[in-house]
Amino acid sequence: MKLGRIKETDDSHAVFERLAKRHQRYLARIQESQITGLLNKLLKHHREQQGKNMQQLNSKVDAKQFYKQYDNKDLNKLNEEDLAKEKSKMDTVFNQNFKKPGDRDYEYDVQKDFEPCEDNEWDESDELDYL
Repeated sequence: MKLGRIKETDDSHAVFERLAKRHQRYLARIQESQITGLLNKLLKHHREQQGKNMQQLNSKVDAKQFYKQYDNKDLNKLNEEDLAKEKSKMDTVFNQNFKKPGDRDYEYDVQKDFEPCEDNEWDESDELDYL
């Protein structure tokens, strides 16, 4: 039985009501106090985990190291909820490393040339073919 999307602001009674609407047949035989007690424990654990994840992300993260985890990870295979979590993590790391005008190490219009680190087949054809 899925709990659905749990928010940090949810309380156990609100989650119970959502579950009861969807799974009334299964929950009819169980006392509400038992379920809300279990939900309180789950929500507390969820909040603690969210806090730990945010603390880890809020400490300055090396973007190159962070994004290496996505080299072999196919985000197309994730469900919407997990994808949203991954995007949120990426946004947090991006915003931590984003340089704005006025920052000490900000440079306007930085241009860099990059050499490929491995062979690739998709750009082997001559660029003049496209002109």
